[in-house]
Amino acid sequence: ESKWKRGGDPAKLRRDDLSADWGLGLYGHWRNAGAYLVCDREVGEWLCLSCDVVSTSAPPGARCDAAGKEAQVEIAPRDAFRRRVYLQPLGLLMTVDGGAFERVSLTAGGAAGGEAVLRLSPLPASSTHALLTLTADGPRGGGGGRRVRCRCVGRSCSL
Repeated sequence: ESKWKRGGDPAKLRRDDLSADWGLGLYGHWRNAGAYLVCDREVGEWLCLSCDVVSTSAPPGARCDAAGKEAQVEIAPRDAFRRRVYLQPLGLLMTVDGGAFERVSLTAGGAAGGEAVLRLSPLPASSTHALLTLTADGPRGGGGGRRVRCRCVGRSCSL
């Protein structure tokens, strides 16, 4: 039995009797919920955990990791909260507070290296601002994070 089974966040490395958690099931889902997009190098296809691949620029049978080729893929997060998206080709974790991801478009490879285009919706609908946190991993990102404030008008949020 894990010593964190009754109340406690493993990231804090101490007991937390005020977390209102009744075991790791609900807590683990809340802590790790998100959409994760990766290019599987063995199979050569886009794999999306807790999201749907809506469209891709690759012709049928083409590999997502083709050398020197620019790849475009659009995903729709399908996890319970739609507030976290990880894009493996960019090594980028995006988290939004005060909004939800509707769609994420990724352009990877080519001369530019890559870019992501986000479509956010305010959550709750009456939100006026959303906070987008970008965290990069790997040698280029150094694990640092940046926060960006987005303005929400009607059903969309923008920088």
